[in-house]
Amino acid sequence: MLMGFLGWVGEGSYELVDIVDLSERLHTAAADGFPFGNVQDNLDRRIHWARTRFGEDGCERHRRDLDGALRLLEGLLDDGAREAPVLLHGDLQAKNLIVCGDRLTAVDPLPVLGPPVFDLAFWIAKSVHDHPTATYLDQVCELRPDTDRDRLVRWTWALAVLENRPALPRGREQRQEFIDGLRPEVLASV
Repeated sequence: MLMGFLGWVGEGSYELVDIVDLSERLHTAAADGFPFGNVQDNLDRRIHWARTRFGEDGCERHRRDLDGALRLLEGLLDDGAREAPVLLHGDLQAKNLIVCGDRLTAVDPLPVLGPPVFDLAFWIAKSVHDHPTATYLDQVCELRPDTDRDRLVRWTWALAVLENRPALPRGREQRQEFIDGLRPEVLASV
């Protein structure tokens, strides 16, 4: 009920340009003086959840994808260590977005410091069942020309694997198709 007073929540009430604008506002916020952890803290939590999920209801393909995602994340974190970390929302997805007036706002963060590409990749990975996400990779790079497309692809794939929910019927096929469809591009970019 309270969320109803704040504006439109979740799916379909915003455009990609609004997501990119929101991420830019988040990533330029001063994080000095706050006890934020780093992106590895966020990933450790998600890796634990994925291992639990794939151990219970995942098939061999899911476990192989998870192993590949973990190797990929290692390299991405090493690459990211060379850039200045920014404040990340850490859980940027439709359920955590509110349109208030003419501006998109994020709620329920898991704030950490890390590479700006993380939030954008996470949003794309979590939007698989709602939006045509394959085109979002190119659109994000057009809207944020400073974004390295190969890194965005690798982060998106790794996060899509970590966030895959094979036991959930809604969007199960779309999520797996997205992961399978992006795999060749990921392999070509490493």
